[in-house]
Amino acid sequence: MFKRTIDDYSIAKQITLLLNKNNKLTIRYQPEDILHVKDTYIVETIGEIVIGCIQVEKQSYIMSELKHLVVHPDMRKRGIAKNLVLAGIKKSITPLLYATIRQDNIASLNTFKFCKFLCVGKYTTGNRNILLHVITCPKWDEQVYKTEDCACSSIR
Repeated sequence: MFKRTIDDYSIAKQITLLLNKNNKLTIRYQPEDILHVKDTYIVETIGEIVIGCIQVEKQSYIMSELKHLVVHPDMRKRGIAKNLVLAGIKKSITPLLYATIRQDNIASLNTFKFCKFLCVGKYTTGNRNILLHVITCPKWDEQVYKTEDCACSSIR
């Protein structure tokens, strides 16, 4: 196991700074908000600097949400967002995973498309157009479709 030189509060504070500055969220987050659900975050760091994160939040026994994907502006276009999304898929304990992405967030749309998410819907909230993206986690694909007696095996 590796030891970190950065404490949880410092990580949470850096996450809130990244989220509040870069993600155009309607809610302003505080470090305490992040600390309350710290086990749901995947964080990428360089030394003691948080350069990106994503949250995997279980919504029900069948579905989780990937949210709060953010990469520091100076660290973009290096594959960090893609790696965070792929880590989120791997971390999910539910068969379905979804993300809501603003229609004008081209970088995130491309990242989720690259990671095999399908756009399945669109809605508007306030003045924001939001696209709904969904994926069946690959580990569940393998379990469901390799089972001969499963009704789902004939769907493919």
